[in-house]
Amino acid sequence: MADYRTTVENYFDYIVGFSHSSLKCDGEDRCITAMHSKGFEVKVIPTVYIDRDFQRNFVWNRARRRAYNKAVMNKKSGTPITIACIESCLAYAKSVACELSVLKFEELLELGYKYISLDGQNRSLTMQEFIEKGTGLTMGDTVYDCSITGESHDLSNCLLKDFEPTVRQQFLTGTKVPVTVYTGYTYPELAAEFRDLNSSDNLNPMEWRNSYQTWFAGWIREQTSKHSDLFKSCMSKGEYEKISNRMTDRELYSIYSLYLGGVFKSNMNDSVFDARTCNIKKKFILDRLYECGESITQHDTRFPYDMSACNRVDKIVGNLTMAAPELKKLGSGSRLLKWQVWAFLSVFEWIHDKGHTIKNADIPQFVLLVDTVLKKARHDSRQQQSIDEKAKGDDLPKQQYFYGQLETIAEKGSRDGIKSTIDDLMTTNLNQLPVQLSSQSLPLEVDFTYEDEFTY
Repeated sequence: MADYRTTVENYFDYIVGFSHSSLKCDGEDRCITAMHSKGFEVKVIPTVYIDRDFQRNFVWNRARRRAYNKAVMNKKSGTPITIACIESCLAYAKSVACELSVLKFEELLELGYKYISLDGQNRSLTMQEFIEKGTGLTMGDTVYDCSITGESHDLSNCLLKDFEPTVRQQFLTGTKVPVTVYTGYTYPELAAEFRDLNSSDNLNPMEWRNSYQTWFAGWIREQTSKHSDLFKSCMSKGEYEKISNRMTDRELYSIYSLYLGGVFKSNMNDSVFDARTCNIKKKFILDRLYECGESITQHDTRFPYDMSACNRVDKIVGNLTMAAPELKKLGSGSRLLKWQVWAFLSVFEWIHDKGHTIKNADIPQFVLLVDTVLKKARHDSRQQQSIDEKAKGDDLPKQQYFYGQLETIAEKGSRDGIKSTIDDLMTTNLNQLPVQLSSQSLPLEVDFTYEDEFTY
């Protein structure tokens, strides 16, 4: 039966008893060394597991981390850090025969974890960083009035180990950290509780979707990791780190899957949506991708996702990932352009669906030739719009022209226009491209040889 209790811990006892980790390994391998004074060290094995299958990533910047430890020192630690007791949840899961929960909880117990994080991982990891040996984290500009000595101490930019002993003692044992422990939940219920706890927080839409316990959410996590080079090619290193940390790359991949026709079984379209006709960037649509398969296993007759459609998306995006480094070279060399991503997704979709193949060694030439064709088509469409507007004496929507369709891919008409143009361009220029033609509708298998210099 679901319940909870709240305790209050001092800083040091919290570190020893409730340190967090997202590592799925034995205790010794995730051990941290707490060093709160010179010459004093203690090994701490984190007991609270941060489950990335529903938790967001660590997102606090340095300024916010410094401010939080300052708030803790001033006894303003805020809302409780919330965790769930694994043993209690396991007993409840067994009582309601929730096999998924039982397997999950037993695995974590075997690794030595006692709790699962629900809310407060940023706060906990910040406290751990402040006390950890070798840390560079300070509180910033801080003046502290010690209740033991009655004196004021300037702690600006000081490490914890450099505090005056009486101040350090007051900080470690006098500060209060509230901890709420949930008991009697299944694993899917914990994921839902995470959403409830963060309903007024600054979770972005993709961090919210990630918390749903669907097969698709796990597949997206795997796909964005597998094809990370594509996203790295679309932006600078700093931009990639930022968007991947806030899971924007997962949202982009979700949109790719809809752009390529969707991932639901055909008999689900009426009850969910048809990816071929909807606005593929609309929040409601993206939310439904994750929500409708909640807690339904792959072998369940209610399983809504089409595995063949997902495999098709994987292959097409995989081929774009392989071509991405060559695409970067065509412009400034710093990143892919947005229009290139959508245009070449459609190109590789066309290649895949026609059953043609491309040798890995031919990718540089293929990309160069196709890019030339696409750029000319974009230029010609702009010119045609100008001609048409001059003849009509009025502005015309860019969605009627290839260049504008590549800028408005969320609209069904734009996607249909792109696919039609790509079909015409590829059919017309196919004989000039280094493509191995197929007379059968076979899935695209690019001939990648890992020793080849063009394998990425």
